[in-house]
Amino acid sequence: MSTPPSPSSSSAAIQARKRTLRKLTYLSRVPSNLLDILQLFSDFTLGQGSNGINPLTEPVTLQVGSSTVTIPPGSFKAVGFSFYFTGTVLGVQLEVGITPTGAKQYAFAAAAKGANLTGTANPVTVKLTIGNNTGTVSVNALIVP
Repeated sequence: MSTPPSPSSSSAAIQARKRTLRKLTYLSRVPSNLLDILQLFSDFTLGQGSNGINPLTEPVTLQVGSSTVTIPPGSFKAVGFSFYFTGTVLGVQLEVGITPTGAKQYAFAAAAKGANLTGTANPVTVKLTIGNNTGTVSVNALIVP
């Protein structure tokens, strides 16, 4: 089962909604080329001290297990009220979407290919940082060897 998010030492926190903490849906090691693949679907709520997020101008860092990737400021594109990134960062192919769903509430989706997920096991620590907003959760993922 999932555990509640732990606030970081940042000035603001991202709080994952309890019903979505188990949404790291897929981790896989593909034997043919030894590339790790992941899909992550989640919702999060910004903490009370947050001044908001702007993925257009702030770095977005996703950590899954021991693998971390940071998408630099200026990399996301706005489409309506949503933010999207498709590209490669440090050899990891990424597709990431962030969509507002309410007051300080967002849907987050990420797909990655080429991240080093070696040794990742349940529960998996997932950390999302957008600017000075950070949230960490432990989730049980479907891990396909």
